[in-house]
Amino acid sequence: MPRLIALTLLACSGGLQPRRVRVHRVRRHVQDETWIAEEDRAQPSYLDTLTKKMADSLLANSLEIQVPGPGAAREGDFFESQRRERAAPAALRINADLLHWRAKKEERRGRIKEARRLWQLCLQIRPDDGRTYIALARDLERRQRDGEAALQLLNEGLTQDPSNAYVRQAYAVLLERRGRTNEALKQLRLATAYDPKHVASWVATARLLTRDLRGAPLPLRRDVNQTEDDDEVWLLGTTTQTLARAPEKDDQRNAADAIECFKKALQAEPRNYYALSCFADLEARLGHVDAARDLFRRSSDANPSNAATLVAWANLEEARGLGLVRARELYDKAHRSHATNTRVFTAWAMAEARHGNATGALKLLERATRARGFAPGGITDAAVFSTLGEVCWHHLEDFDRAADAFRRSVETDRRHAAGYYKWATMELRRGRAGRARDLLQRGIWGCAGVAKSVEMAKLHRAKGQLEANSTLRGKRRWEKYEDGDMEKAQRWEQDAESARTSFRKALELSAAAATFAAWARFEEALGDVDAARDVLEDGLSSCPRAANIWREFVQFEGRHRGEEAAEAARRRARAALG
Repeated sequence: MPRLIALTLLACSGGLQPRRVRVHRVRRHVQDETWIAEEDRAQPSYLDTLTKKMADSLLANSLEIQVPGPGAAREGDFFESQRRERAAPAALRINADLLHWRAKKEERRGRIKEARRLWQLCLQIRPDDGRTYIALARDLERRQRDGEAALQLLNEGLTQDPSNAYVRQAYAVLLERRGRTNEALKQLRLATAYDPKHVASWVATARLLTRDLRGAPLPLRRDVNQTEDDDEVWLLGTTTQTLARAPEKDDQRNAADAIECFKKALQAEPRNYYALSCFADLEARLGHVDAARDLFRRSSDANPSNAATLVAWANLEEARGLGLVRARELYDKAHRSHATNTRVFTAWAMAEARHGNATGALKLLERATRARGFAPGGITDAAVFSTLGEVCWHHLEDFDRAADAFRRSVETDRRHAAGYYKWATMELRRGRAGRARDLLQRGIWGCAGVAKSVEMAKLHRAKGQLEANSTLRGKRRWEKYEDGDMEKAQRWEQDAESARTSFRKALELSAAAATFAAWARFEEALGDVDAARDVLEDGLSSCPRAANIWREFVQFEGRHRGEEAAEAARRRARAALG
């Protein structure tokens, strides 16, 4: 017992010390969130460490910790700190990928300024990344409505990397929208030469070659509604040589080149459903029904959930194939493959209406309004209501119900240009020109920068035609009743300038032959023959393969310069079209 008491006192006085256990110090890097013990620091592999760092980067709240800011490359602070602490590379490709992901996310949220800032950072990190040039060019064209700046930006991207087929194809698409089809075709040829396996460039080349052919409706069956095609009778004139089929021959030559492009695209990617579908549409317009049906079947097998292919196939069967019964089967299959796709119902409804089944079309459109079930916001496809208005207008002649449907269309989506255009056209047919003009102006304001350039061009052209009609009425009234009143003269001259401005904006958005023809007819009606001829010459240079602008020119020359000038115009038309 005394010994136990002595040991206890000795321990309390500090005579016995506990055994000391050595613990390795742990060091934490400033920029690195991983903790590494000193004796284990050399054990993890470099790949594991890099993987951990990239995982932390993906979970970070801000990307600026990895990507240098606008002034970092000049001052060097970012790179010096990285070199001192980790000696890691400053700009990895993953950084540009992260920025692109973040920019797309901000764009979907509607934060366009933040997305543009992130895209600019991408350019600083990787000046040769074509995705950044394409994204910024798309923003310039659609939102800022500056097509020339978008072309210049894509040209800079091609300077950085001339072999980038994606940038070159985007450049060609912009050129085509500006009416520069020859330059666009040249760029697409270069894109396929640089990258023969770039399927999108081959498909874009084929579609550009057959642009006029794709704009025409599908040919009807030979045993149904067969009429003589007299669209090109104006070419005959006083000659005995029939050139009525000259545009078709030219289309056949372009179609042969397009078929070769589609074959090369399918060699690179045999199961590309988009290339198969576009190839099938071309074969259908050439009248090769069996080949088109086989291509549509292959496209549907490659992507069974793509309803657009089945809808195009149904259009073929309705117009040239097995009729509406087979088309209904394909529409039903498209609905089952994508139950919430309202475009299937709108196309099906128009097919039923064309065959006199307006009641069935209304039932299909009613189903389209319930396609999304009880999803938040209900139906968001404005095309359903605009199609309903079209059915009520054309097939039921119920104008009040059609106007209500068009109103719901633009209320559902104020950027739905087709709804404004159809509604304005109906109001004009009812004799309400003022109402139609207001609707077109609302459409131009609401769809600016978001709708397709072709749809915006139609709105501007229609508005220009209304203003032109108002100008001509005002001029006739002034000449008949108020001759000499300069104030009234200035009023219709202002309307004339407004019409010219609308036509000019339409041509800036899309160089369509119909716009040139409408503008030329307006100038001719005003009495300015030289201005009308200048507009037609511009149209011939911008749309040299458009038969309708050549027809306008031939008729114009015959009215003002006689039959000899008209014959000279016909010779020019033959050379251009044949």
